[in-house]
Amino acid sequence: MLVSKMSNFLINQIFGTPIVKIENAFQLNSDEKKFIQNLEMDRADVCLFISKNLNVLQSKELDRVKKEINKHASDFIEKIICVSNMFKMTNSWVAQSERVHKTHDHKNAIFSCVYYVDAENAELEFIRHHNFVTQSYFFDLNYNGKNEFNAFNLRFPVTTGDLMIFPGDMLHMGVNLSDKKKTVLGANYFIMGEVGKEETITSLKI
Repeated sequence: MLVSKMSNFLINQIFGTPIVKIENAFQLNSDEKKFIQNLEMDRADVCLFISKNLNVLQSKELDRVKKEINKHASDFIEKIICVSNMFKMTNSWVAQSERVHKTHDHKNAIFSCVYYVDAENAELEFIRHHNFVTQSYFFDLNYNGKNEFNAFNLRFPVTTGDLMIFPGDMLHMGVNLSDKKKTVLGANYFIMGEVGKEETITSLKI
C-alpha cells in the first residue's frame, strides 16, 4: 500500500498496522440520536461515562446504524485484512467524555470501530512503545523529524459522522477539544467459525 512520496522516493509499508479513518461515514437521523442520548449511563471515571447496555447495536432502534457500521467493517475485512474468514460484532457501547478518554485498548477484539455521534472538535491518538527501529534495538535516537514510521504516537482529528477502524490491541486515547460533551459509539469484532485447515493440522472451530 503506497503511503508516502518524498522527492523521488516511493515509500511503501510492509507489515503495517492498519488504522482507517472514514470521513463522514454516515449521519444519524433524529430518532437514532434521541435513542442514544436517552441511554442510561454509568460513570467510568471522573470525566467518562459508558452505557449500561454493552450491546446497544442489538437494539432495533439502531438497526440501520448497525448495518452501516457492519458494511464498513466488512470492507476492512475484505480490503485490508484480505481474508474470507467470518467475523462477528461482539460488543457495542456508547461512551461520553468531557475532556480525555484515558489511554486504553480493546481486549478480546481483533478490530474495533468507533463512530463519532457528537464531536465538534476532537482527536483520536494512538500510542505505541516502540517504532520500527526501537522494537529491535532500544536506542535513544536523535530524531530530526517525525513521520508514521518513527513516531511513538499518531493523532487523527475527528468530528461528528467520522468512523475509525483499528486493531483492538492498539493503545489509544480520545481527546475532546470542545467545551461540549463528546459522544462516541464503539463496536468490537472477533473471528468466528472455523479457522485454519484440517490438512495442515491447524483447524480450530470457534
